[in-house]
Amino acid sequence: MESIRTSMKTEAESLKNLVDEVTSENVEDTHTMEKSLLKILKSQETTYDDYIAYLWKMSEEFQEYLSITNQKLLFKSKTLKIQPIPETTKPVPPVFTAGQFNKNDIRKLLVDKSDKLWASDGSGNLVQTDLQGNPLLKIQTSVVVVNKSGQHRFSYTGQGSVFRPCGICTDILGHIVLCDDVSNTVHFLDQDGRFLSLILSQQPDIKYPRGVRVDDENNLYVGQRFSIKVTVYKDLQ
Repeated sequence: MESIRTSMKTEAESLKNLVDEVTSENVEDTHTMEKSLLKILKSQETTYDDYIAYLWKMSEEFQEYLSITNQKLLFKSKTLKIQPIPETTKPVPPVFTAGQFNKNDIRKLLVDKSDKLWASDGSGNLVQTDLQGNPLLKIQTSVVVVNKSGQHRFSYTGQGSVFRPCGICTDILGHIVLCDDVSNTVHFLDQDGRFLSLILSQQPDIKYPRGVRVDDENNLYVGQRFSIKVTVYKDLQ
């Protein structure tokens, strides 16, 4: 029994070290996310400053048209067209939810051992089996996300009748980016698998996208089947 107690204490100490390591990494990730968010906000601030300056310029021109000496010119001139307000992207900050774990969760980590495996069959289905290979669960879908314990979180089946994902990654904010080489598009999802938008749609230079990656500067890299070319899209938002 003493050896069991010693092993349990050793495992607990190892778990504590892992928690400290993951926490440090997550805190560092928040700094990277913060820099990216500030960069996006700064860029949008510049966009709005330019638009405000443009409106002031248009106001001054309009005041000239309203002057007494230019009243006749006002009726003869063409209608002034004002540019629309520029579109900007609302940054999505990361979400942290406290209180997700309790005493029982820790007990399972230290005592229980997983007896289930996940695998993909020849038809692209995700299959859960026991250690003897007996099937327990089959999910007929294209993209499946599980948590660290192997529990199913959500599935994503695309936006059309045919969907064949061939590459997947996440950006620094936790958004999910994946490509579909049937529709030649790149899909953008939130952390919970909700569809947000098609990042690339009907791009003539993109055929059969097979791999995607987003770097720390929010640049999107797309690789294609039957090609050695990698296309880079700057400042993904």
